[in-house]
Amino acid sequence: MAREVILVLPEGERSLSADELPVLLGSGAGAHIRLPGPAGAPPAASINLLDDRALVQCYPGISGLVLNGEAISGAQWLEEGDRLAIAGVEVMLDSLSPEAMRLNVSYLARAWDTRPPELADDEEGPAAIAVRRPAGESRPAPAQHRWLRLAAGVLLALLGGSAVFVFTAEGVLIEVEPADVAVDVDALLPTPHVGARYLLWKGKYRVRAEREGYYPLDEEIEVGGEGGQEFRFAMRLLPGRVVVDTVAGAEVRIEGMDDVFSPGEEISLDPGTYALTVSAPRYSDLNVPLTVKGGGGLEPFTAELEPDWAEITASSDPPGAELRSEGQVLGTTPATVELLSGERELSFSRPGFATHREPLTVVAGSPQTIPTIRLQPAAGVLRVRTDPPGASITVDGDFRGGSPATVEVSPDRAHRVVVSRAGYESQERTVTLGRGAEQSLTIRLEPRLGTVRVLSRPAGAQVSVNGQPVGQTPLELQLPSAPQQLAFSLEGHVAQSREVVPQPAYPQEVEVELLTPRQHMLAAQPTEIETSQDAKMVMLFPGEFEMGSQRGSQGWRNNEVRRRVRITKRYYLGVREVTNEEFRDFIPNHTSGAERFRSLAVDSSPAVNVDWQAAAAFCNWLSSQENLPLQYQARAGRLIPVAEPGTGYRLPTEAEWVWAARYRGGSGNSRYPWGERMPPPARSGNYADQSASSLVTNVLSGYNDFFPFTAPVGSFPANPLGFHDLGGNVAEWMGDYYGTDTLYPNFEVDPRGPQEGRFHVIRGSSWLHGTLRELRWAFRDFGEAERLDVGFRLARYAELQEPE
Repeated sequence: MAREVILVLPEGERSLSADELPVLLGSGAGAHIRLPGPAGAPPAASINLLDDRALVQCYPGISGLVLNGEAISGAQWLEEGDRLAIAGVEVMLDSLSPEAMRLNVSYLARAWDTRPPELADDEEGPAAIAVRRPAGESRPAPAQHRWLRLAAGVLLALLGGSAVFVFTAEGVLIEVEPADVAVDVDALLPTPHVGARYLLWKGKYRVRAEREGYYPLDEEIEVGGEGGQEFRFAMRLLPGRVVVDTVAGAEVRIEGMDDVFSPGEEISLDPGTYALTVSAPRYSDLNVPLTVKGGGGLEPFTAELEPDWAEITASSDPPGAELRSEGQVLGTTPATVELLSGERELSFSRPGFATHREPLTVVAGSPQTIPTIRLQPAAGVLRVRTDPPGASITVDGDFRGGSPATVEVSPDRAHRVVVSRAGYESQERTVTLGRGAEQSLTIRLEPRLGTVRVLSRPAGAQVSVNGQPVGQTPLELQLPSAPQQLAFSLEGHVAQSREVVPQPAYPQEVEVELLTPRQHMLAAQPTEIETSQDAKMVMLFPGEFEMGSQRGSQGWRNNEVRRRVRITKRYYLGVREVTNEEFRDFIPNHTSGAERFRSLAVDSSPAVNVDWQAAAAFCNWLSSQENLPLQYQARAGRLIPVAEPGTGYRLPTEAEWVWAARYRGGSGNSRYPWGERMPPPARSGNYADQSASSLVTNVLSGYNDFFPFTAPVGSFPANPLGFHDLGGNVAEWMGDYYGTDTLYPNFEVDPRGPQEGRFHVIRGSSWLHGTLRELRWAFRDFGEAERLDVGFRLARYAELQEPE
């Protein structure tokens, strides 16, 4: 934008700064280019700069403005060499550059032959005034004179109102996609505009637009008075109505959706491309991309499934054999049956004949004809029993079932029968049967024993093997080399069991630790839980560590006194910070400061602009949703922590936060969230980076996380315990009151901070932090009011009730 405006007037040059724009054309005292007319009249036109271009604005009710010989009204762009003329005055745009705009002003001949005010016949002027009146012009009659004065007054009032609007309004860019939609700016007065540029006063307005196939647009904007504001909106297409046409009984699934749809069912989907899966019994699954246009229209999609079977034609000699596959009766020969694709076996059975089994490789859609199967007469029946039962039986290497079993064998030849069972020596027999003969075979299996030494802590536990008592620990057992179930019981302790497979050549040792009911309950607690809002929380275990930092170390502040802390209780901590979507379940109209920065209100971004009281109230609300004890009580109109914390939701203590963030639950500590040295490597977190340089004074040189404001929670890698954004994104409210004590006990046990105070502790760096001091784990802050870079995460104690 030009920094200077030069007016070349007959009496000399005059310079105007950019802050004095627009250039006013009129007869009043404030006009930069004087026109003939009454001294109190408002301006008739103005010349301004908008987007480095010159714009002339003719005010409503004014006529006679001529641009390059053609009359104009409203607003028009000016190019170098353009000439404006009005009331005998000509203005030429001589030049326009980033440094200056130069306007040459000329007054035409006799343009300033003005007339003095006319007096009524009975009025006397203050002094003699020479009046030039064209020859032959007569003085207006008194009545006519009064009507002219009245009309002029009304015109001046209208012009004055228009001028006030134009001179106090500013050019605002409002663009809406699609570009051809009609835009309505809700204002008290009509809103002049050139294309997408609107003249608006400082204040709030609603921008509305409607178009078939789109959601209506209804957005609020705030014109701040600083000039050059731009607002851009994109209307969202309505979902498409997708209907999948396929075989009856099929199941239709859409990527990212838990629901299962049926053929012909209407599915509402936002515009985009989805992974579509269609499956049906006896058909191959179909996996294809589904593109949805959107706009509210019906979008049919035909899913053609390929059959996953083939027709198999089978015959036998003699006919009438029963056909089976995978235990299912399919028909009798001759027959054509359907088999699913893959490796299959088709069996032919007929009384008096040996069962024939035919292996097949079935290819979907490829019919096969099996050569006629000639059935062999059954030679006899062999009944096999074993002690103990459950042994596997093979005849000539073919598995024939588990004992006891009845098998058919071919006639007049020797058959090798083998029985085997885990933990026992295999036994083999040779059997020859004549045609139609029957034989029973009973085989005793000898166990293969292994040595198992059984121990328990504490000792003296009763031991059972496969439900049979065998003694008290410690003891040594000889057990078959097969899976054995060992059970341990001891008064006052929870029973346990183990499975062991003894090995004859390798003695084994089995030892169990028997737990009391309370120990067992703690051990059984889940290490991960979810809130009723599906927010994940991870358990942290007790430990000892040191808070604060070394006096005099780089970045040290006097509120970072070093102190030893012991945590004795298991507790859960939220994996992510509480999001806008979750917080709006509690306060529906919460905006997180979107009035200033629109992106702060994204559903998946952390809730900010939340003071400590609102964060505590959210914890109580969520506890009430899950019938958990409330952790904050009201006193004098404010929430304070309860005296004895329970298992309800609350804000973490400062010690709990440091244990999870800096010490990672005992797995080591660090100086910064990413390690020991500056600067942070790529994707370390959301800090004051180069993308936020226009918003923040101190930014990290050479670091860009591509989020100028808050980022969706979990956008950056988690720490070793699985927690996201403990450093960066937003700083977080702690449950502790803020204090500046310098003396602490040798060991503080489960500290909760001062018992009262005005301020509360804030820990962790945020998207507004970019200095070494702020980015350290040891940095401590405090406050009581909401901030655009402060949010919170949930904590709660694990269940610790004594069992009944």
